[in-house]
Amino acid sequence: MKNILLLLIFTLFIQSSISFSQETDTQDDYSPIKTISSDKKKYYLAEIYVDNGNFQKALQLYKELLSNDEDNANLNFKVGFCYLNIVAKKLESISYFEKAIKNISDDYDPESFKEKNSPIEALFFLGEAYHFNYQFQDAIGIFQDLISRLPDYDTEFINKINREIQMCKNGIELVKNPVNMVINNLSDIINSKFSEHSPVFSADESVLIYTSNRKGSIGG
Repeated sequence: MKNILLLLIFTLFIQSSISFSQETDTQDDYSPIKTISSDKKKYYLAEIYVDNGNFQKALQLYKELLSNDEDNANLNFKVGFCYLNIVAKKLESISYFEKAIKNISDDYDPESFKEKNSPIEALFFLGEAYHFNYQFQDAIGIFQDLISRLPDYDTEFINKINREIQMCKNGIELVKNPVNMVINNLSDIINSKFSEHSPVFSADESVLIYTSNRKGSIGG
């Protein structure tokens, strides 16, 4: 079974024609989406957008393709992946990943426009989406299913999944035992119009040290 690691950044190396490469390189921000007529060009342009971290534009193209092939597990996977990487839209990834995992292939080809199946990593990303939505038990079930499909020697991936499972278990306990917290504004002494970050407390919590860009701050 091919193990395609797509855990941190889903980076696809696109092999398109020289003419298409020249077209996208010479136009501002590649090519205006509305002028692209070929589905194959849309697909590979979307891959370029993903490769550059422009998930919003990639999402628009993938969804156009998906509208004509709604059961395509690969396109559902890619749409879900884009949503998962857009902060305000992470939860919208769930329904697409749920469709994607219905057709997982060990021989998944991430570079093929003709690919109709999804990679095994679709399970991992669905688990992450469930976790983000506080669906901890659902996430644990998906992660356990994923582990059962992996070879024993893939220890790095298995260890990563087990960490995700443990975080879900921690989440379940935290929800069961919420902590009441009071947030106090520390006034202008701490907060200014400049950037304040990287706070550190002393052991007895009597001293707060932080980094500030305000005038008069000491350091680089």
